This record gives sequence, structure tokens and C-alpha cells, in this order.
Amino acid sequence: MLACVLLSIPGISCAEGRKLSATACEHIHELVADKDSRTPAQRKLSSDLLLHIQAERCRANGYAVPELRSEIELDENKSALVDIEGKVSEDLLKKIEELHGVVINSFPKYEKLRARVPILELEKLAESSEIRSIRAADKYQLHGTDSQKGD
Repeated sequence: MLACVLLSIPGISCAEGRKLSATACEHIHELVADKDSRTPAQRKLSSDLLLHIQAERCRANGYAVPELRSEIELDENKSALVDIEGKVSEDLLKKIEELHGVVINSFPKYEKLRARVPILELEKLAESSEIRSIRAADKYQLHGTDSQKGD
């Protein structure tokens, strides 16, 4: 689907007389193939979380993996702070705890919650039918006035 979107943009083409390089077209097709091969649970995870999960699995099996450039920060227990969208129920909260996660806050009315969950347990959590999506938690930004500056 991504390739269809990218390739339907005027001026972007992988056909003869193309404006994208062959390498770029190849990368687009690889990305699409990767996304198409994902399980239903993996489709609920953001791409950056899924990349971290795959890297951690490789590390756990003794493979050297370069450090990822990402906004995702893992704590000393290899847990990530995530925002989860879906039906917030007692069963879901219990499942998070069973996976050694900690619920930070939940808003059932808005079907959202924030939790710290071990990175290697996120895919298992995403298997829950109550979950629509899991992504790295948004970082808060302070928007205030600088009391040191004058008018």
C-alpha cells in the first residue's frame, strides 16, 4: 500500500524515465514487502517499536546489533514507555501486569493508556483483541513563558 501511495504521487515513478533511483525503488518495495509480511499483532505496533523488538531479540541471541537512532528509551529492565489505544478493561490492565509491565495512567473514556512494558513483551501484548495500536509514548513539551525575559 505504501508503494501505491508513493508511486501515485506525481513525479515519482519506478517505470522507465523514472525520477526515483533504482535503489530507492528497491527500498520502497522492500519496505512494502516487510509491512505485508507482518502478523496481525505486529501491525498494531509502530515501526520504530517493532525495529527495537527485532534488535533486542538479536542481542538476546548473542548477535551484535548496532545502536539504533530512535526516540525510544529503554530503562534498565529493557522496558519502553508506550501509549496504547484500545478498550481499557480490567483484563487488559491485568495482562500488562502479567507481562511485568506497569500502568502509568489510563483513560477508559478515551480508550487510551500509558504503560512501561518490557520491549520483548510488546508483541505478546499486541495480540490482545482489545488493543488497536501501541506506539512509543509522546514526550511532553513545556510551553511557558520565560520569566527571565522582559517585555
